[in-house]
Amino acid sequence: MALANRAVGGVETVFIMTGDQYALTSSSLIRQVVALGADLEKLEPLVPKNVIARLKKMQKRGIDLRTLDPDTPAT
Repeated sequence: MALANRAVGGVETVFIMTGDQYALTSSSLIRQVVALGADLEKLEPLVPKNVIARLKKMQKRGIDLRTLDPDTPAT
């Protein structure tokens, strides 16, 4: 979006990051990061502890998180 604004309208875009407590992280991004082998402990500031525990359980069971439909719970 910023590149398009600059190319078409000559508008520069400034990004201001929010604090962690106000940030939103999409579930698809978390699944992708975990599927690529991220250290789940490093996700603790972004994801509730019960979600971290569930992701660890899914990793141990060998579930490929990239293939999950976001609206369908894993079995």
